[in-house]
Amino acid sequence: FYGWAIVYTSFLVSFAQVPMYGPVFAVFVKPIGDEMGWSRSTITLAFTIGSLGGSMLSALVGSVLDRYGARSVIVVAGMVVGSALLGVAAMTEPWHFWLAYGVGRAAAVAGIGLGTSVSIANWFVAKRGRAVAVRGVGQRTGQSVMPLLILPVLVLIGWREAFLLLGLLAVVFISVPAGVFLRRRPEDMGLLPDGVG
Repeated sequence: FYGWAIVYTSFLVSFAQVPMYGPVFAVFVKPIGDEMGWSRSTITLAFTIGSLGGSMLSALVGSVLDRYGARSVIVVAGMVVGSALLGVAAMTEPWHFWLAYGVGRAAAVAGIGLGTSVSIANWFVAKRGRAVAVRGVGQRTGQSVMPLLILPVLVLIGWREAFLLLGLLAVVFISVPAGVFLRRRPEDMGLLPDGVG
C-alpha cells in the first residue's frame, strides 16, 4: 500500500526538520554566545519568534493544505528551512539570527509539522494512529540523535559550518523526498485509505 511510502517519507522529513527544535538549538547556544558576545536571552529570542510565527502561520498553511495538499507545502517549507539555516551560518547581528531562525522554525512548525500530519490523515483511517506514531518517532529520534551527530562538526570545525551542513541536509532530506514520494490522497492513485479494496 503506497500510504506507507507517505508514512516513511514523513518519518524522514520529520527527522530532518529537527534543527528547528529545542534539542538541536540548545547545542548552539553557548558557541554562538561565546563568539558573538550575545546573551542567552538574545539568542533564545529567535526560538520564541519562530514558535510564535509558526502558530500564526498555521491557520494560513492549514487552508493551503486543504486546497493543494501537503507535497508542495513541505517542499517549500524544506527549502525555507534549508535557506534559513544557511542564513544563520552567515549572520553577524542579532536581528539576522532572529529573522533567519524565526522564519525557519515557523516553516518547520507550520509547514512540515502540519503537512506531514495532514498527508498521513488523508491516507489512513483505521491505522491512522499507527501511521502518525511512525511520523512522531521520526521527529523524536531526530531530536535525540541529531545533536550527537552535529556536535563533532560544531566542535572540530565550527558552529557556522555546522549550520551550513544542516541547511544542505534539510533541503536534501525534506524537499527532495517530499517532492518525489508525497501524493495528496489515495483516490488520486485509484486507491482507498488504509489500502482497503
